[in-house]
Amino acid sequence: MVHNGMEYGNILNFRLFLLFIFVTLFIANPAYAEPLLDLQNSVEPPIININNCTELQNKTTVSVDVSGFGEENLNKEFDVVFGLDFRDGVDWSEPSDPVKEALISFVDSLDYDNNQAGFVFWNDTVGFKLDFTSDFDTAKDLFEELGGVGYSNVTAGFESCAEIHDLTGRVGTDSYIIYITDGNSPEYEDDEIDEFVSNALNKDYVIYTVSIGIIDNSDEELLNKIADETGGSSFYPVDRDELSETIQTIMRDIRTESASNLVLNLEFENYVLVNPDSFSIAPDTVSSNEDGETTIVWDDLLKSAGDNADLNPDETISLTFDIQCSISGEDLPVIIPENSYVTFEIGSENFRQDIPQIYIDVIGELLEETDEETELSKISPGSTSSGVEIVTGGGEVPVILAKWEQDTNVYLEDGDELHSEPGSQFLPPLEFEGTKEIEYYAIVFDEEDAGNVSVVAADVYHPDNELLANTEYELKKYQINLKNIGNDDEAKELVMDADAAGLINFKDGYSLKGLNDDSQDPESSVLYYLNKGTADVWKGTAVIHYCQPAGEYLVSVRALDRNSNPSLPLNNIFYYRPVGGVEFDFVSVDYGNATVLENKWATGNTIFETGDGLPTVRNIGNIPVRIKIVRQDSMGFGITNNGEWDVKFDMRLGNSGEVETYYPSYVNGPDVNVVLEDKLWMCHSEELDFSIHILKGFSGEYHSGEIILSYEDAWTDETNEDL
Repeated sequence: MVHNGMEYGNILNFRLFLLFIFVTLFIANPAYAEPLLDLQNSVEPPIININNCTELQNKTTVSVDVSGFGEENLNKEFDVVFGLDFRDGVDWSEPSDPVKEALISFVDSLDYDNNQAGFVFWNDTVGFKLDFTSDFDTAKDLFEELGGVGYSNVTAGFESCAEIHDLTGRVGTDSYIIYITDGNSPEYEDDEIDEFVSNALNKDYVIYTVSIGIIDNSDEELLNKIADETGGSSFYPVDRDELSETIQTIMRDIRTESASNLVLNLEFENYVLVNPDSFSIAPDTVSSNEDGETTIVWDDLLKSAGDNADLNPDETISLTFDIQCSISGEDLPVIIPENSYVTFEIGSENFRQDIPQIYIDVIGELLEETDEETELSKISPGSTSSGVEIVTGGGEVPVILAKWEQDTNVYLEDGDELHSEPGSQFLPPLEFEGTKEIEYYAIVFDEEDAGNVSVVAADVYHPDNELLANTEYELKKYQINLKNIGNDDEAKELVMDADAAGLINFKDGYSLKGLNDDSQDPESSVLYYLNKGTADVWKGTAVIHYCQPAGEYLVSVRALDRNSNPSLPLNNIFYYRPVGGVEFDFVSVDYGNATVLENKWATGNTIFETGDGLPTVRNIGNIPVRIKIVRQDSMGFGITNNGEWDVKFDMRLGNSGEVETYYPSYVNGPDVNVVLEDKLWMCHSEELDFSIHILKGFSGEYHSGEIILSYEDAWTDETNEDL
């Protein structure tokens, strides 16, 4: 398909087969005890004194601590190699040999259904090697005595352990190596160890190291390096009689699954004012609803904190920020508990834990503030009239001189790279769960020095069109807090580039270089105020998701100075260009066994998973689409001399969708171009069902053929109606 000179989406060829396949799926879910995270919420000091304040000068600090507990999952799937590096060997004939007991204890702790184990025993050479197996009883029968004295060949042993994972490990399964040594290693080359560690990191092999007996400094450094850099742990020195306990400690650590994908959502009462510049960990979004309640979201708390992918047991993430209060009273609740929570994953399960409530006492009352309003002429930059007018909080109010949006494309807008239309135009990423980063800019003037501006925020609104009405989105998308990036040469270059691209919306009466475009009119020149230092460029960044509705997004920017003086808003729009796109999770359709005059269906499902044999299609664009059958051959069935086919086909979107019936395309004939009636909406996946109706055929025949699927756009912003 071609949209505005660019091609998007997929047109797929599929092979059709008459086969019969049975699939059985069994899912076992581990059980976890809750709570799985330790959530602490506090405020210090718990009292705010606002007596004799005309503005909220007093504040308090909120602290949120998220600590991981972790949970042992006895059904966890993993592959583990047990590497035994013993110069003195193991007396397998002695039942009480501590090393033998530890090994047998390790094997007995494994789960036949979910675990695989491999074994490598060596001293100066590899003496025993067993690839991954779940037949642990047979493995124990194969263990033989390893006698002799030699030196510990670290490189050979580790290479053998890794080789078992490389050749017989399960794809996508957690992989571990437990390395046990009873003495000093020989001389080894650092680059050999570095190469092994690099290989283990690339393949996500986690290594635990255990040393028994005497260990020198070089061994300590080696074992620490290998364990630490691969995400494992090092144990040294360990008494032989304590080896079994150490092995079980390692097994508990392996089975303990940590929390990942932490999303923190906090919602505050409407009298709580959050300082957007005080966050110790910057949030992803800050927004307010019509009731004045503020919501702050960290989409990936671990990533925002610069931490690892998982919140490990006993690890804590702490964040702080300042709040103020617009009313007085005792035991005032700060957050709205039902909307303040952390969501996270452990293994394949999703969890939610609520944030505990905190309370503050606010003593005293604010002084009454003036209700007088200020005329625009009194606050516009360039005003030469004398006098002063007191406004809310005192002083002059800030002014938004200009604003615009751009993306990270070299042309600043990938939806109009030639800048043929004014304003910003963006394309969706056309990738499932993809996002596009959009940068929001404003140029803010304040006569009392640009440094007097404390808050600049952009409210972004979804397009108010038919697409929004058919989604769960609110009209207001989010609020973005902008940060001051100054007025230096780099900031001014950003402004000039955006102006050259036609992206900037200037306040009435202003342009980049002035209305006369020369130095004779400096007071209407935005560049003049940037050079003078009474205006700054402010920037904020947020993402728009792949399936957000297409259309014109309203962006309204306001500023607030330290005297609580608000600016008038400056509005503009950016255009999220309508682009359709789909993905299919299948390359063949199996009708199974069919009989003549039977309408045989091959149904799909709504779970997008390649290779499951159940056809699914998902919309990766920002407008609804309709699926189209471009052409389908006859699969080798015939046609009568009066042009009647021996076969016909049906197709529908969803198990209750409108069924479209069609006949095959003639060889070298025109496409059938049958379009399904039902629309596939943005953000949605749906099953595709196919049927074959054989009108004439003979038992034992096997037929195969080809179908070409595509899609058509089902909406245009020109009419705001279905197509």
